[in-house]
Amino acid sequence: MRAPKSYIPSTLLFGALFAAQPVSALTGPSNYWECVLSRLPNAQTDSQATATRKTCRCDFPDFYWRRAVVPSTGVLAIFSETAQECVEENATKTPSRIARDEIRQACRSLYPPE
Repeated sequence: MRAPKSYIPSTLLFGALFAAQPVSALTGPSNYWECVLSRLPNAQTDSQATATRKTCRCDFPDFYWRRAVVPSTGVLAIFSETAQECVEENATKTPSRIARDEIRQACRSLYPPE
């Protein structure tokens, strides 16, 4: 008779990977800046970026008053990126100038500078 298989190591690994994911990746954006980062990197033209920005503003009308900065200390700090890394990842290949500017502002609002 075989011994029962232990699921504890795999459960702990899955829990650690799940905890490392940003909540917005699982539930959608929770504020204006997350909306910008989720929708604007694909903007091909300035008019498309403007329309997407208006959509995010309609979804989150109090957008400037809420800043959700990723923790720069503690356990979650090892999983967070800096504002510069966010810009490099999301804005460098975006054709629209308006989208790039808005993405830079979103990265500065959501992530620590260094």
